Amino acid sequence: MRSFKPDEWISQAEAARLRGVSRQAIARLVLKGRFRPLDVGGRVFLRRSEVESYSRLNVRAVPRMSEKTENVKKLIESLTPLELQSLASYLRSKISRHPLEEKWDITYGTDP
Repeated sequence: MRSFKPDEWISQAEAARLRGVSRQAIARLVLKGRFRPLDVGGRVFLRRSEVESYSRLNVRAVPRMSEKTENVKKLIESLTPLELQSLASYLRSKISRHPLEEKWDITYGTDP
């Protein structure tokens, strides 16, 4: 019989901190069978070694906004309503209308 070593086991919350993901993400991995949990009195523990060695390739990363996109977002948020309307008009002139907009004669940002 193998001896139980408490320091080899961590909670789902600790596993989440260790991996830089949410506790819910760890719980989903447990449900998918990616970790072999130990249930003690209703609390779920995971082997620290399994969590540390789990391949990040198997974990779907949350897309992050690129620096350029973040800069554009900040720029747009700093525009006055008139500047924003001018930008919207410019972009509409550069982007073709969707076929349904053509079919239903939908226009945006114009006074009736």
